[in-house]
Amino acid sequence: MKTLKAVVLVALLCPSRGFTAFESLVPGARAAALGGSALAVEGGLVAGALSPAGLRGLRGLAIAAWTVPSLFGIEGLSRMGFSAGVPIASVPIALSVSTLRLRGYYETSLSLAAAISGGGAWAAGLRLRVEMLGIEGYGQTSVPALDAGVSCAIAPGYSIALLLTNASAARIGAAGEPLPLSLAVGCAYAPGGTGATLYARCSKELLSPLEWNLGAEYVVVPEFTLRLGMSTEPSLVCGGVGIHLAPVAVEYGLTHHRQLGETHYLSVSIDLE
Repeated sequence: MKTLKAVVLVALLCPSRGFTAFESLVPGARAAALGGSALAVEGGLVAGALSPAGLRGLRGLAIAAWTVPSLFGIEGLSRMGFSAGVPIASVPIALSVSTLRLRGYYETSLSLAAAISGGGAWAAGLRLRVEMLGIEGYGQTSVPALDAGVSCAIAPGYSIALLLTNASAARIGAAGEPLPLSLAVGCAYAPGGTGATLYARCSKELLSPLEWNLGAEYVVVPEFTLRLGMSTEPSLVCGGVGIHLAPVAVEYGLTHHRQLGETHYLSVSIDLE
């Protein structure tokens, strides 16, 4: 039954391409609640999970962990991740590990990311990943891959970002199965004095249709934030909340797929600026 559900999951999430490992899935509750739209967000370690350029703003030691106990309600199909970052000689550096598991199958990603910025107006970052795949009865394999991102504040309240995933065109396994290669463009708009931020993202993976993501978050009070989002490919409706009691932030995200149902995300981070 688990295998059947996994096949259905692959068919629904990857309708126009053959299945490859390490399909792009949002990391953490904030990203999930915003429908994966917040590519142009800045704010240190959590933002750096979306793009290495997002590490700009990391001013001290930070750690974060997130979990998805049951992806799309499939028993045993879980995700989790952990990251830690610190600025070294004014350059923010982050180490991360994430894993997706189903009985007899796992995908694990280890990454090292760094970013530089100029005058507070722009940032550029690189992320080196080592992707490891294991299938019971078939063995294990791994491959390095490289991501590159840039972001720029183009006007007060406006920012844009670009992310190239798998810039090294890495392939995994004896058959040379390509890892997802994609280009994403994102923007953010924060009207001054409103407490709201609007996000949009468009991405194109090789041999796949365009994916669109939209999101919005509203800071009700400094300690409490509401979030909404949506995405296509797969089609998801999303929402969540964030509770920030410095230096700790706890975030919850919920995504809903009309065929596969709901997925719950939980994140905890500590930012010691």
